[in-house]
This record gives sequence, structure tokens and C-alpha cells, in this order.
Amino acid sequence: MSLSLLALGANLPFAGRSAEANLRLVMKELESLEKCRVLASSRLWRSAPVMAEGPLFFNACSLMDTSLEPLELLEELLSLESHWGRIRGNKTGQALAAARTLDLDLIWMEGRTSDGARLSLPHPRASGRAFVLGPLLDLEPWLGERLQLPHPATGEPCSSQALWLQLPEVARLECQPMAEPIDPMEKAA
Repeated sequence: MSLSLLALGANLPFAGRSAEANLRLVMKELESLEKCRVLASSRLWRSAPVMAEGPLFFNACSLMDTSLEPLELLEELLSLESHWGRIRGNKTGQALAAARTLDLDLIWMEGRTSDGARLSLPHPRASGRAFVLGPLLDLEPWLGERLQLPHPATGEPCSSQALWLQLPEVARLECQPMAEPIDPMEKAA
């Protein structure tokens, strides 16, 4: 089993529900992925779009244990995105990414690195994005020092807390928590 970190985001409604409501449902649906067990999820955070179109985003992170290989997990995530109405297009020449009903990214997998065409681990832009680092702060009690992401300028391993504090203040202010974290012990009770 490998510890894996997922980043979740949405800013468009789907199936008659708001982006926020759908993201909460997707977080529960992650628990039903085969060969995966959700250990912890962050609270929802609201953030301004970063190089993307549309209204405010709702974001979260989930930590899971999985026996899937990285590309197998990626395929599961892409399938889930499709089920939730995500249409992936060709980004060539676009200045901004399209608004989306769901965005799932594999950010990190313990002991795994990849620099392939389909998947880079750790995610190459996660360490400079408030909408990933904010929710990730909620998961530090489960991760401790196990998770180190490369600093965006130096490539040196850094904690999510250190990376969060190095973000410009405006980026941190544009990404704010909305609700309490989901306690994995409550799920077990």
C-alpha cells in the first residue's frame, strides 16, 4: 500500500447541484474506489481561479492508502472526473484553463516519482498553489514530515507549512477554509 495525496477542485455545477455540493459528494465517492482507502480529508476551501476561467473554486485534499500503481490511480481519477461531467479539451493555445465540474489531481505518492508525459510525481505545480497547500495543511496531522514537496524556485524538499508561508499574502487571502475537516475516526464509529 502507498500513501497518496489527491487534490480536488470544482467551480461549475453539475446534475442540478452546486460545485460545492458535488465536491462533497465526490469526497465520499473516493471511499468506494477499489484498492483504495481514504484516511483523511481536508475541509473545503474556497479559492479564486488561478489561470482558469469561471467563478470561485471549491478545493480539498484527500489522503488515501492504495495498492494501485500511479498510472492505475490516475485512470481511476480520470474516470471519476468523466462520470462527474468533466470534459477535457486540448489546452494548446489557451491562455486560461476552462472552468470545470471536477478536477482531480494526484499530487504525491509516497516513495514514488515520475516524470512521464501522462503523470509527474510529485505534481510539478502543487508546491506553488494556495488551493492545494491550504487544504494540505489540514492533513499535516496525518502526514507529519512524510510529505515534502519541491520548492518552486529551488527544488529543495519543503513542508506544506513552509511552502504556504512563502506564498504571496494575496494568494493566501484568496484561498480560505469553509468548514471543519472530516475526522476519519468519526467515519469508523
